Amino acid sequence: MSTKKKAGEYFDRFIAMAEYSTQAAEKLLSILDDFTPHHMTEWMGEMHAVEHSADNTKHEILRLLAKDFLPPFERDDIIRLAHELDDVTDAIEDVIQRLYMYNIKTIRPEALDMADVLVKSCQLLKDIMEEFPHYKRSETLHDLIVEVNRLEETGDRLYVDATHSLFVGGEDALLTLAWTEVFRCLEVCFDCCEHAANVVENVVMKNA
Repeated sequence: MSTKKKAGEYFDRFIAMAEYSTQAAEKLLSILDDFTPHHMTEWMGEMHAVEHSADNTKHEILRLLAKDFLPPFERDDIIRLAHELDDVTDAIEDVIQRLYMYNIKTIRPEALDMADVLVKSCQLLKDIMEEFPHYKRSETLHDLIVEVNRLEETGDRLYVDATHSLFVGGEDALLTLAWTEVFRCLEVCFDCCEHAANVVENVVMKNA
């Protein structure tokens, strides 16, 4: 197999992992937008299926790497990127699990705002992975990475404001505790997107 074709096997799987993250984010937004608690078990199963597919793809990357004498870039960066992309989908699944664990009955508007930004972040991450094979000559990759970082900052601001609103709104203490954790899980999703984008940026810098 040619070196170029072998490299393509890695990049195709990175794209697939970003697609799974985007599917998970879009599913999360759809769930929050039309929330019916009695569907939670079904939704968790659907979300876990997406997460499981992402996890399988990560293991495919690691199996490729174990047999590859000359990977397209440093082994540590391939391993890290595979894990970071998997972490995005894991973090989104965590949000759904927290909604179930804390028996959330209605969705706060702040969660919808955060989920909307998350969808945009995951879509950008997918764009980054699609452009990544051309990283040595790409004219758009840097701007895409910068935009993911900007959305992470937007997500952080939404998280701070959403958490603040819990403590000034006179909510029930248990409900405040529950939503504090849900908002924290959403904020982790933004961080995961940024971490994956930063790995790509590091690869570009090392090979400039």
